[in-house]
Order: sequence, then C-alpha cells, then structure tokens
Amino acid sequence: MKSCVVFRPSPPKLFMLNLNAWLIFELCDGSSPHDVAQRYRKNVGSQMSDREAGRQLAIGIKNLHDQGLIELKVTD
Repeated sequence: MKSCVVFRPSPPKLFMLNLNAWLIFELCDGSSPHDVAQRYRKNVGSQMSDREAGRQLAIGIKNLHDQGLIELKVTD
C-alpha cells in the first residue's frame, strides 16, 4: 500500500496524506498556481471533469495550507 507521511516540525505533527493530497503536495514545488493547476488537471483529467478537478485542487490546497504543510505565494 502506497502512502505518504509528512512531518510538520512546528508544532510537531505527522500527517498521513491520501493519494489526492499527496499529488497536490508534490505539485506544490514553487511553481506558479497556473502551472500547478495545469499539471493537476493533466494527472486527474481521465478521472474527473475540469470543473471537479479545479474544485478538488482548491480544497486540497486549502487543507494543506491550513495544516501548515505548504505556504502560498504572495504575488504583487
């Protein structure tokens, strides 16, 4: 069984990511939000509509951010 465990150092906590969260976490590599969205849709396009992919991506990013696992870029 494939799984992804992520450690957040402050405050210390382990997270077990589901496959969708794992994919989003991997895609959040400093790329622009547009690039992340394009790569996400490419990976899940055969499983859901573009609209649903956008919804799932937004939820996933919010959850990862709320847990302190990713930081959002502030653009000027």
